[in-house]
Amino acid sequence: MESPSRSNRQINKKRAIDHIEQEIDLVCNDLEQFIAAVHNKSWINFVKAAVKDVGQEGVLISPFHSMSAASLKWTLLHLNQIVFTETNKCKLGIHAVRVLDFNKRDGGLVSVCCLCKGSSKEVEEIYVEDIIADYSLIKTNIHAMYEEFKDSVIDHRWNLYNVKDWELSAPNMEKGCFDLIDIGQVFEMQLEEDPHVVVLATVMRNHHGLLCVRFGGKYTRMIHMLNTCCHHKGWTEKQKDEKLLRPNVDLIAGLEEDISNLLEPVTHLVFLNNDVMKHRLQRGAVLVYLNHDRNRFYFAHVVPTEDECPFYFHLCIGKEFVLHPNTNKPAFFHIYHEQLFAWSLIRKEPVRCHLPDEFEIYPNDTNKYEDEIDIYINYFTRYYKALVSEGVGPQDEYRQHINSLDAGRIKAIKKRLKTLKFVEILLPTPDGYSQLHAAEVVRVSMNLLTLKVPGRKEIIYAHPFDSNVYHFGACVDVSKNKSDRDFDLSY
Repeated sequence: MESPSRSNRQINKKRAIDHIEQEIDLVCNDLEQFIAAVHNKSWINFVKAAVKDVGQEGVLISPFHSMSAASLKWTLLHLNQIVFTETNKCKLGIHAVRVLDFNKRDGGLVSVCCLCKGSSKEVEEIYVEDIIADYSLIKTNIHAMYEEFKDSVIDHRWNLYNVKDWELSAPNMEKGCFDLIDIGQVFEMQLEEDPHVVVLATVMRNHHGLLCVRFGGKYTRMIHMLNTCCHHKGWTEKQKDEKLLRPNVDLIAGLEEDISNLLEPVTHLVFLNNDVMKHRLQRGAVLVYLNHDRNRFYFAHVVPTEDECPFYFHLCIGKEFVLHPNTNKPAFFHIYHEQLFAWSLIRKEPVRCHLPDEFEIYPNDTNKYEDEIDIYINYFTRYYKALVSEGVGPQDEYRQHINSLDAGRIKAIKKRLKTLKFVEILLPTPDGYSQLHAAEVVRVSMNLLTLKVPGRKEIIYAHPFDSNVYHFGACVDVSKNKSDRDFDLSY
């Protein structure tokens, strides 16, 4: 016979689920503000006719789209990571190896180098499945392993893999990451307007990793699962314990405590790589900012946040803060923000970088400076004179991606760039949300996309690795959802 306490828990859980389903039904009627009309066959047919069935070079774009579709094992594996595998070559039957390279296409082959004492450091190939994902096996041999590997591993200890995460992932290793997120699950989400505020977000839709979420009981937003604002449930509390490493944050659940505690959380495994990096930019460092409408580049400089947070900073264009359109308060930026560019990149492109609006140079200085960047530095940051030449915006991760490709592949990509004629881009709406739009590629280079969006007078810009840019056909992909509650948008 079922105990009263268990019966009450089941009733409470059912109430929680019913509460979420009611929320989902309410949001269903409003989804058109998020999913634009590009999700239909007329758009697909138009593009196919325009490109005459010639394939488009899309390897440079849609990093989030590709990463969220990849198997979970590729989220767990990293270059230079130290992992343990079973072997007959070492006396323990287990050895530590460093990951040198891996290929997702060739059956998942991973090139590794043995770190055992006396090993010849020869490169060998293993499969992801050969990596030990049994914590009890490691725990049993931990003391002997420490003596064997301590000299080799000590310099790489921060790259040592988390065996417990691999053990938890074992049943889902071959699943795409976005398949691990279900409607009704919850996760913690930093607000873009102020990342020091975190809300408990409920997944209403999962479009291939592009999530429609609801929070605070009434607010709805679209955000990608790999956005640095997305974290597992419990992340906020952990930051309070590690406040020297992360900004102090406050969690606003937006749901009654008894309901939020019963809701199933999204697995932390899909958010493992979502942390923001320390920016290490000094006050007054000058970079290039692409404005909110994405149609104009400005010189701007770094201003620390009020609490001098090492992960986020503000920007000033001249003497005025860059404001967030939702709050009309200084916007927060992190090192990989999509609207940030290094001057060394932008100066190579046929675009103009503007000085502050209504700025007027002193008449005597008209012929004094060779470049407008020199004018900006001398008028607004003359006491710092620091110029950000690399390592900001999507450019840094993009460079790492390009460097991982062989010379032949890069040459082929450059040759096929002219085939890139159409993309899709997630753009902000006047009410602070986002909407996926069709876009024609006016010009493309390895570092910048120039786009024309129907209905907009001005052209817009984006870095190829901008997480808001999707390859043509993403509209078909995001319309596919295993949930029977989702719309069929591919009619």
